[in-house]
Amino acid sequence: MPGFPSLVSPYRAKRGTGSPHVLFWLELPFMATTTPRIDVMLSTLNATDVGTLESIVDKLRQVKDELVAVGQEELAARAEEAIAALRGGDIAEFKRARAFLQSKIGHLRP
Repeated sequence: MPGFPSLVSPYRAKRGTGSPHVLFWLELPFMATTTPRIDVMLSTLNATDVGTLESIVDKLRQVKDELVAVGQEELAARAEEAIAALRGGDIAEFKRARAFLQSKIGHLRP
């Protein structure tokens, strides 16, 4: 059924014993697409240490767009706050917001 997790059960035999073991896990529709996206977002955030003001803002906007694409609107709003802090010259707030985003995005991994 689309939109719902599906139960996947591959059959595997344990080597050397001949005894079969069945493994179960949930296959969620977003898992396959978000893991690479999460890695890209974290890499992009890590790259905001260097560059011009505009290039850093562009990187934050890329992260914000990716967050919206994976359904994390609240984190996208925090990315916008980081952009506003950077544009306003509040470097301490920008660094706090960036660290918050890095932490929360890292926890999105399945």
